[in-house]
Amino acid sequence: MDVCDICKEPCNQVCPPCRQRCEVACAHTKCSKTCGSPCTPCTENCTRRCVHGACDRKCGEPCSRPPCDQPCPKKLPCRHPCRGLCGEPCPDICKTCRPEEFPTDFLGEDFEDGAKFVKLQDCTHILEVEDFDNLMKGDESSITIRSCPFCRKAIINTHRYKDLVNAAYKNDINPVKEKIYGTKEQIELKKKEILGITFQFPNLHSAIMEDSNVKDWALAFTKVSLEIGQINKRQANISLPQLQMFSIYLDVLDMLSESYTKFMDIGMTSKNLSSAFYYQTNLICVVLMKNTDKITQQHQQDIGNEMKRINGIIQLNKITVNGAYAAKNNQPKVRSAYDAALSAIVSKTRIYDENTAHECLTALQKAVNLSGIITKEERELIVKAVGLKSGHWFKCPNGHIYCIGECGGAMETSKCNECGALIGGSQHTLLADNELAEEMDGARHPAWSNFNNDMRNFEL
Repeated sequence: MDVCDICKEPCNQVCPPCRQRCEVACAHTKCSKTCGSPCTPCTENCTRRCVHGACDRKCGEPCSRPPCDQPCPKKLPCRHPCRGLCGEPCPDICKTCRPEEFPTDFLGEDFEDGAKFVKLQDCTHILEVEDFDNLMKGDESSITIRSCPFCRKAIINTHRYKDLVNAAYKNDINPVKEKIYGTKEQIELKKKEILGITFQFPNLHSAIMEDSNVKDWALAFTKVSLEIGQINKRQANISLPQLQMFSIYLDVLDMLSESYTKFMDIGMTSKNLSSAFYYQTNLICVVLMKNTDKITQQHQQDIGNEMKRINGIIQLNKITVNGAYAAKNNQPKVRSAYDAALSAIVSKTRIYDENTAHECLTALQKAVNLSGIITKEERELIVKAVGLKSGHWFKCPNGHIYCIGECGGAMETSKCNECGALIGGSQHTLLADNELAEEMDGARHPAWSNFNNDMRNFEL
C-alpha cells in the first residue's frame, strides 16, 4: 500500500498529528514537543539588540522594536564591508573577492550596488532583504509558514522574522493544533476518565479475564493498561487523539467481554460455534496488541466488522440451543440452512458480509419455524416509522421484538403479543430474561443506562 509523502501513513487514511520532533527553536532553547502539539512560548528575555536599540520583552512576545534595517558596520574576513544588516548574522558574500558566488535575482540579473542581504538561519541560503521581507509578509489570509524559495525549508528560526513566525504560530497554527491535539483541560479530563476506567476494568470483566479459552483478552488488556500507565510520564507529549485511541481499545475489550457474557449465558453450544467464538475474540485482541501506538480508520472498520461476526455467531448459537431446532436439526432443509448460515458467519478467510449472514439466519429460523429475526428492510422501516432513538428496542425470552418509549427505561411489565411471555420491567430495570435487541438499531446499551452517552452505542 502506498504511503503519504507528508505523514508516511497509508494514503487512504486521514493524516494524523505529526509525530516528528518540533523544529521551532530560539536563542535560548529548542522545543521539546512533537510537531503536532502546540508550542509553548519562550519566557526568556528577547535577544534582539544592536547599537541602534534593544527589545525589552520576552522572547515569545512581539518585540518592542522592529528588526534593524541599518547596514551592518562589520567587516568581512577579507576586510571588505559586510552586505548584511545590523544585528543579523553576516552573509558570507563579497562581490569584490568572489563575484561568481554573489547572489543574483531569480532572472539571473545583478542586484543594485546598495542592496542588502539576509542569511537564513534555517537553511543558510542568502537572499536580498527587501524582496524576502515582502515574501515573508505575504498573503496573511493563508495559514502557513513561509519557506525558502530555493530549498523549500520552512523559515522558523531566522531571527529577523521572529515576530512574523511567532504571530503565525500564536494566531493561526497553534489554534489549529489545539483543535486536533486537544487543549490542556481536555487532555487532563480524558486522562482521569481513562485511568479510572482502567482501574475498574479487572473487577468488571473478571470472567473473561480468567478464561484460558480467550487468554488473548487478558494479554491485550495487560498491554494496553501498561501503555495507559505511562500517561503521566508522557505529560508533555500525550495528545487527545492518543487518549481517545486508548478509549477505543478499552471500548473494544468491553464489548468483547459483553459478547462473552452473552455467549456463556446461552448455555450449551456446538463445538464449531464455541471454537469460532473463541477464535474471533482472540483474533481481535491480537490485532489490538499489534497496534498499541495507533489505530487507523481501517483498523476500526475491520474490528467493527469482526464484532458483527461475533454477534452473528451469538445469534446462530441462540437458534441452535432452541428446542425447536433440536427437534428438527436432522431434517435436510434445516441442516442445509444451518450449513449455509455457518459458512456465511464462521470463516477465517472471507470478509464478513452482514447482509448475507442476516439472510442465512433468517432462512434458518424460517426452516425451524422460529420467529424473531426481521429482514433488514423490515427492520429499517420499523425503526424509522416508530422514530425512537438508539437503545429502545428489546426482545422477550423467545426472541420477539418490542420497544419501550419515553426514556427507554422499563417501568411496567406486560405480555408479549406473540407468545405471552412477560416483557418490560420496573424502576428502569429490564426483566432478567429480556434483552436489548441490538440488531434493530445497532445499540450496544439500552437508552436508559450508565452508558447511554457512551461511544459504544455507535459502530466503531
